Amino acid sequence: MSQLFESRNYSLGFYGIVLYSLLRIAELTYFQSPTPELFYLFVFLAMLTPLYILKEVMDGTFKLTYGKVLMVVLMLSLVSVVTLQFFFLKQNIYDQDGRSVFEYTKGLIYTAYVWLLIGAAISNSRVRASLWMPFLLLGSCFWLLKMGAFGGIFVDYNILSVLYGTERMSHLAIEDYVVFICMAAYILSPRVIKPVVFLGFLLLVLMCGGRSALFMSVLSIFIFEYKNKEYKLYKNYIYIVAFFSIVVVLSGIGLDYSDDSVRKMLLLDGLDSDLSKQERDVLLSSGFLSLQHQALIGDPNIIVSMFGTLGAYIHNIVSAWQFFGIFIFALLIWCLIYSIKNVILISDVCGSKNVVVNFGVLTLIYTVISVVFTKFVGFSFLWFSIGFWCFYDARRPFSAKLR
Repeated sequence: MSQLFESRNYSLGFYGIVLYSLLRIAELTYFQSPTPELFYLFVFLAMLTPLYILKEVMDGTFKLTYGKVLMVVLMLSLVSVVTLQFFFLKQNIYDQDGRSVFEYTKGLIYTAYVWLLIGAAISNSRVRASLWMPFLLLGSCFWLLKMGAFGGIFVDYNILSVLYGTERMSHLAIEDYVVFICMAAYILSPRVIKPVVFLGFLLLVLMCGGRSALFMSVLSIFIFEYKNKEYKLYKNYIYIVAFFSIVVVLSGIGLDYSDDSVRKMLLLDGLDSDLSKQERDVLLSSGFLSLQHQALIGDPNIIVSMFGTLGAYIHNIVSAWQFFGIFIFALLIWCLIYSIKNVILISDVCGSKNVVVNFGVLTLIYTVISVVFTKFVGFSFLWFSIGFWCFYDARRPFSAKLR
């Protein structure tokens, strides 16, 4: 047991989720068929957290912190709400895609649990910066995405849907995994190569086709670098130059700006003309009207009764209210506030020198921005960030450098 958690093995959780992300992308673009075996890696990464707790208990170093209690309360509350839904809500409701509302909600809980535990496991990782690892990660991801682009710039989800054997597929299938890899590469890179890694970051997210991920991740990095007290704000202009450089690069490799998908991705016709935004505005206004009926334990059946599909939720953190009620919604808000307080506290302890802490900070920034504007309660980064910062104790001694 102790050998598993020696300092040289503490990077297992960090690189494990990076490997899992690459394999999930490969499942779609390379294997082009479901790979059930990935489930075991997913669960294994989550199980690192209880193993770590067991190791601390055996060593007599375990501390029951406020964050850990908060995380347990959140997990128990989620199970309690779904149990109440089982007894008090109709269980035979299906949306127009044939999805069971109750099974879908249980799936959200399962995903939340696993990502919470994975976030907790990674908060205990010890990782060094590297000159070659960022390029290995970005290169591997680029190769996989290029396979799914079939000679184009963007991943072609229409072709992949046919090959994969599903009716429809979108960037949401791999978007989070691409961002995970890119953020890991960015955080692992020394300052001297960060502009180059940032350029690769933008290229990969653009190829993935996730418009929200593209703009939110750029904004997250700007905020992250602004927060870094060791570097002056003017150095952010390096990233602004890199951002516009990618447009030049894509022009040189044949990006067609007259293509509807390209114009939509880059918002070339303006935000007001975007149909996706218009649909989300409708879902937001209609969803707010039904919140009073979803206050106690949530009721996703109402979403299906109003729009016919489970995907018609409010596209921000308020969707937690729709699915699980006001208590879970408030608890998630408090978890995010607690995480932000932890970030502020840890910044005074180890500054910007700790790779894993910086990864947690960047993913939290991305999480908060995303759930405010575009992402719903099933967003993997939401649960990952809460698990990371609730399990990580900012007050404990934590070396800024790996010894």
